[in-house]
Amino acid sequence: MARWPSPKRLLVAVGIIWLCGMAFIFKHVVDLITRTAVLEAEEEARWRNSTDAPVDLAGLKSLRTGVQARNAAASLKIANLISTSNFSHIIVAQIHSRIPYINALLDSMSTVRGIETALIVFSHDLVDLEIESAVATRNATLNIVQIYFPFSIQLHGNEFPAPGHRDCPERLEKRKAAKWGCRGSNSSDLYGNYRNAKLSQVKLHWWWKVRAST
Repeated sequence: MARWPSPKRLLVAVGIIWLCGMAFIFKHVVDLITRTAVLEAEEEARWRNSTDAPVDLAGLKSLRTGVQARNAAASLKIANLISTSNFSHIIVAQIHSRIPYINALLDSMSTVRGIETALIVFSHDLVDLEIESAVATRNATLNIVQIYFPFSIQLHGNEFPAPGHRDCPERLEKRKAAKWGCRGSNSSDLYGNYRNAKLSQVKLHWWWKVRAST
């Protein structure tokens, strides 16, 4: 008849099993820490080795000059329209690049009763002749003026407010940002996120268009 091992042998066996388990866990923890460190090092290396996209400075200068001219003409037009017409409302629409949505907005506006007594200002953050033409074709039925946000990403290449390769990535952890020394590392938002140039442009554009159209 088989006998149970002595308590001493049971304790030794349990101890060996526990040590093996702890060694297994320790090995996997070390492997995980090592892999994490390697991945973080690779991530930092990609950021440090990144470069800004090439910028056509002559093209940017031409775009900025064109925007200045358009906005100057728009300011005169708004002043003349307001001085010669008794508008019931001034409607300011901030638009980007989705022509189907812009056309849907224009179609909707065209059906509003009394829309002919309103001044409609379309504020663009993108210089695009197709979009400009789509809006301009409605001038026969709507009182439309088009203005352009002069501090857009499109007009500033790789300088603020456009994103730069030294900016902190939006979702970067604070400890990594401090280690990397990326631009804006001390200015994350309430949720720990860093500046998203496209979202920032929307906010900056909103404030600018209110001032520019009043």
